[in-house]
Amino acid sequence: MIYLDNSATTNQKPKEVLENVTWAMNNSANPSRSGHKAALAMSAKIFEAREVLCKIINFNAPNRIVFTKNGTESLNLAIFGTARKGGHVITTENEHNSTLRPLFNLKDRGIIELTILPCLNGNININDLKNAIQENTYLVAINHVSNVTGGVNPIEKIGDFLKDKNILFLVDGAQSIGHIDVDFTNYHIDLLAAPCHKGLYSPMGVGFLAIAPNIEISPILCGGTGSFSEDLAQPKDIPDGLEAGTIPAVSILGALGGATYVKNHYSSIKKTFSQFRYMLYNSHLPKSVKVYSVPNNCGIFTFAIDGISSAEIANILDEKYQICTRSGIMCAPLIHKRLNTQKGGLVRASFSSFNTLQECKIFLQAITEIVNSL
Repeated sequence: MIYLDNSATTNQKPKEVLENVTWAMNNSANPSRSGHKAALAMSAKIFEAREVLCKIINFNAPNRIVFTKNGTESLNLAIFGTARKGGHVITTENEHNSTLRPLFNLKDRGIIELTILPCLNGNININDLKNAIQENTYLVAINHVSNVTGGVNPIEKIGDFLKDKNILFLVDGAQSIGHIDVDFTNYHIDLLAAPCHKGLYSPMGVGFLAIAPNIEISPILCGGTGSFSEDLAQPKDIPDGLEAGTIPAVSILGALGGATYVKNHYSSIKKTFSQFRYMLYNSHLPKSVKVYSVPNNCGIFTFAIDGISSAEIANILDEKYQICTRSGIMCAPLIHKRLNTQKGGLVRASFSSFNTLQECKIFLQAITEIVNSL
């Protein structure tokens, strides 16, 4: 099997992930609940995970790394937790439904006004952002890398523009974390949401939201935290007040292993993705193959073939070639509308650093053979 659906979730995991998950399963205890040695040991591992994630994104406040169950919950926490009645939010056509649906929920309930910026060449024009700012704008929510086109938004320039405007800057790092640089501090990011099971190679079931100092977030889930248990009000402390209930400790320790692997091998990971970029976007595919993704260092390659549906292409790749890809809309309807592919969708192949150039070559050859068989 050649697994090329890593933008959905990575298939192969580093040994560090397996080692940490095994440790967690053999040393199960609920962190931040009890004072015995087993619980304290788990708490120490959880804090270590926060510290390593901080190193990955250049952030110096590990206690402001809030663990969630996935990137969607992280984005929901950021969006609903900062919502302002009568406020204005700016987002883009590139966004995943994990950003769009919470924002449209707020818009449809009359809580916010919403502006959606066009993405004509894979990313936004920063002048469009500047022109969209209103007096009541309080949040700009932008994904770093499109999960459909691989387009990379200029978040460094956006953060620099917003830093003195009293407007929160929320970045969806789902497709960029672990692949390309994400500098929380120097990019002036206020809120960074991401899952850990993609570029950080963790098991599914954990994501995180990094929250800049002095940013207040209202909880979207209330319950036990292990702290201030005598109070009936949800604690305001971060991360406790935003991590109600038992957290996914096993997956978090998997994230610790994955983030450690990325931190220690980042240069080689970037080199591998650069090689994929060259091979994918310099290949001589048949004319009936239309590539919709832009050259990127995140391993995303999205395409269609004239005369055959995306679902059928993906099925042939799976059944005949044992190549796993994704077809359809990929939970990003607005960018498909821009591309005029909303009816049939596209096929997306997405690579991880554990894929090989030989696998990439086989994939490209399979596309050619499919075309020649039509």
